[in-house]
Amino acid sequence: MFGIFAKPNLNLAERAALMLTIVQASLMGYLKHHEWLSEELRATVIDNWLKRNDRKAGIAFRIKISAAADELARYLVVTQGPEEIRELYGFLERSQHSKPGESSEVDASVHFLLSECERLLIAKALAS
Repeated sequence: MFGIFAKPNLNLAERAALMLTIVQASLMGYLKHHEWLSEELRATVIDNWLKRNDRKAGIAFRIKISAAADELARYLVVTQGPEEIRELYGFLERSQHSKPGESSEVDASVHFLLSECERLLIAKALAS
């Protein structure tokens, strides 16, 4: 076991990518099932991402990044209209199936979202 308070072995860009993955999963749950992801489902998303990317993070970090991503997803839904949220989710879906440089629109949107995730991680003292 990695430990409850063990420091994650993720750099800021990886932390932002993890957060954006959680946000995307939360938006999918909201759009497709009209409900937010439970803590357990967010934990599964985190665990799967860490395994796929050969990274580790203690439970304390996982709980904090899960809560921060949930906060961001809910903020987006409250501040954006339904069509903007569907469009945002569509961009995130397309970004998973495209290579960087294939679509400047998708690249720009993902870059912006990753920057916002980095800003939130820094604000929440989860950047390092």
